[in-house]
Amino acid sequence: MLPNPDEVHSQRELVAVLGLLKDRSGLTYRQLESRARRAGFRLPRSTVASTLARTTLPKEEFVTALVRACGADPATWQEAYRRVADLRPEADTGAHSVVTQPRQLPYCAPDLIGHERELSAVVDWLTSPHAQPPVTVITGPPGVGKSVLALRALRRVVAHYPDGQLYVELRCATPGAEPLPVDHVVTRLLRGLGIPPYQLPADISECTALLRSLLADRRVLGSVCGCDHQVVRVSSLSQIIEARRWRPAR
Repeated sequence: MLPNPDEVHSQRELVAVLGLLKDRSGLTYRQLESRARRAGFRLPRSTVASTLARTTLPKEEFVTALVRACGADPATWQEAYRRVADLRPEADTGAHSVVTQPRQLPYCAPDLIGHERELSAVVDWLTSPHAQPPVTVITGPPGVGKSVLALRALRRVVAHYPDGQLYVELRCATPGAEPLPVDHVVTRLLRGLGIPPYQLPADISECTALLRSLLADRRVLGSVCGCDHQVVRVSSLSQIIEARRWRPAR
């Protein structure tokens, strides 16, 4: 899926998204040069490489030629270019900077009838010292209160996780809804941590590595709800997993 320039709001972002467009096109510099030539543009390989390595805004002709060579519609890119062309170039603060402490836990009913023993066990587990971030799995048939139990426990332990709380609904138990793919889960977690879309790696393994890096040395709590039977374990993230059935991901 090619990136959308509508979310670009600065010159630096536009250059970054152009680089993402090139990567996701799957084309080599030689192929880009050849495709641009056939469309009536001049796009030397060395120019593409050097321009995308900088953070300064290139000429509009370069943007149009590259976008056409990548097979995208240049109209939206030209609009984005003109939107940021008169802005003051911002200082380079470095890629992948986390700018938010997520607070994503949804509303939970204040009262929970029953399950006090289970609630205490989950809270004790999430607040006890562990060599690795703890994982709690709550299983059971629909309607027994798994989600309420998970959210009540999360609310009780948020003070122990000052760097934020993440929440993902996988939709596996939602009638008529497509379950959320693993790569969408990872990118949603990254966006919750403040990574803008134009900085998301195209490869899922790179996204997962970036997620591990962002969570290292941080106390972040995550909740994964609506599982059918399996989810991928996110290392470095303390988790509550709510599922009808459960077997660990391999």
